[in-house]
Amino acid sequence: MALVTEELVLFGLVLVALGALALGLVELMWPRARRAWPARRPVAGRRAAPPAPPIPEPPPRLIVPGASPSLPMSVEELLEQAMCLVDFPLRALVLLHRADEQLGRLSVESARVEALQQRLTAAHAAVGCRLVAAGLAEQAVAPLTRVVSRTTLDGEEARRAREALASALGDIAEQRGLAIRRLARDGNTAAAITHGDQLLALLRGALDSGLTETELAGALASAQRVFTHLGVRRVVVAR
Repeated sequence: MALVTEELVLFGLVLVALGALALGLVELMWPRARRAWPARRPVAGRRAAPPAPPIPEPPPRLIVPGASPSLPMSVEELLEQAMCLVDFPLRALVLLHRADEQLGRLSVESARVEALQQRLTAAHAAVGCRLVAAGLAEQAVAPLTRVVSRTTLDGEEARRAREALASALGDIAEQRGLAIRRLARDGNTAAAITHGDQLLALLRGALDSGLTETELAGALASAQRVFTHLGVRRVVVAR
């Protein structure tokens, strides 16, 4: 009887050991099977992810008809670009300088050259007026002086250019006058007088270009107040 009991106990221990071994094998293999399961059998009701869209190729370079990317722009193209950029007057002014240089190389007097000169002067008037409106009085003086000194423009364009130049010079006289007074207050009288003479030279050049003393009355009065403050007598007259 004792022998039978010992055999039953041993048989039970063997079963327990086998069960523990089987449980360990299941726990070891189950994570691998769970990771591989979705790849073999997708979950019902779930759509597969769409493939990634292809990367688009960059568009071809835009070439303006009639323009070669390897050749410099013609005077006509520069003028067209400048008028398209009139709301960015500093950039437009650079294009007008280039157009002026190219036009100066055309030594042959022709109807084309005259027409381009007319267009260039009109473009200078438009860009100069835009510079004044943007508060860039110093930069507006050169293109507007060019327009006023020429007689190719008339009517409304010429009137606007003259008014814009007079307004720009009035602003410059006020701004430079403040700086000159500041120099004088700091004891730099010699430098103040030098800058005052430069202001007078600028106003005298505007008179020489065709503006009248009446049109420049505001700028001349500002300059006169500056020299009165400095205690120096200066007279601006047309040459």
